[in-house]
Amino acid sequence: MNLRSVVIAAAGAFIVLASFGLVSNLRKVPEITADPPALIAKPQVGIDAARALADIEKSIAQISTRANSPAGDMIDREELASAYLGRFRLSGDWSDLAEAGKQAEAGFTLVPGHGPFLARATVAQASHRLKQAEADLVRVDAFVAPDNQTKADAAVCTATSP
Repeated sequence: MNLRSVVIAAAGAFIVLASFGLVSNLRKVPEITADPPALIAKPQVGIDAARALADIEKSIAQISTRANSPAGDMIDREELASAYLGRFRLSGDWSDLAEAGKQAEAGFTLVPGHGPFLARATVAQASHRLKQAEADLVRVDAFVAPDNQTKADAAVCTATSP
């Protein structure tokens, strides 16, 4: 069977199907109505702002208790800074942004040379102190992405392990 025979057979099959109305839907353009019923997903409404604010208040109270206890550590300060930042984003109250910054800075006093760099970078970015945010993100990157020598050492250890 050559190409010509295939094309003729396909055209014949199309004509037969068209005569029965089976291909008539191929040329129909769907109608667009002003209010398509189920074509557009309606936004899902979660919790309202008042409930979200109440949830954040509860989180701040719990984390504050933990952070201000004798066992409070850098991670607690980072979580507290994040909670205040969340309340700032929800309420727009600038004092929450300031408190988030204070909590992030307090985390640096607990372990010299270490601290909640990501929380401080997020606060700096939210308050448009982009150079500070960038500097903190470089520090985070140094913790997360090791230098080339560390990568090479890890590759050697992996290659020589049984």
